[in-house]
Amino acid sequence: LQHEFRVLMDEEAEGEKQDAKGNPNQHTQPTKQNPHQQKLRKLDLQNDYISAKSFATSILRNTQLDSDDIKSRINNLQTDHKISFNNYLDFSTFLLSIEDIAEILKFIEKNEIEHTVGPKQFATAVKIGTGLELPEKMIDILYDLFDLEDEKSISYKKLTSVFRTRLEMSSRAYLEESRVSFRRCLFMSGYRKRITDSM
Repeated sequence: LQHEFRVLMDEEAEGEKQDAKGNPNQHTQPTKQNPHQQKLRKLDLQNDYISAKSFATSILRNTQLDSDDIKSRINNLQTDHKISFNNYLDFSTFLLSIEDIAEILKFIEKNEIEHTVGPKQFATAVKIGTGLELPEKMIDILYDLFDLEDEKSISYKKLTSVFRTRLEMSSRAYLEESRVSFRRCLFMSGYRKRITDSM
């Protein structure tokens, strides 16, 4: 996760450089660092941040959504919050608990008069399912990405279908890397099986 977060920070920094040069549409790969330098570079868990846009990009990456849909959702962002690595870590915990959270959201949606899940109910579902209290800024970003009608509600079906695919595709990509420890391989394969069995 620290590596993923560093990559997002590097991509963001590279984009800012291009904007400063007057080439906002020109995309270049992040500057590669010496592996030894990367090892020495430690994240400041409280003071290293990525933008809401970078966070949104990481959320929608490895999903079944097409590139135009992803771009449209990111352009729908109405916030400029900063996301720390600790926030990013909490999101990963949320993602790995998506099945439990989905059941809670399903129950909430079924019992609400308007059959919708608002931000407060969503925060409650995450708290029950993971024990985490997601910051309001992260919930704002999720609603900007998934509440396309701006109704302040998220359908548990839409949410879980996107994140189930994200988990499956992310774990597949991870397992296809050339070097994966046996313990980590078993861990990721277990989540793939859990996703498959629940669909």
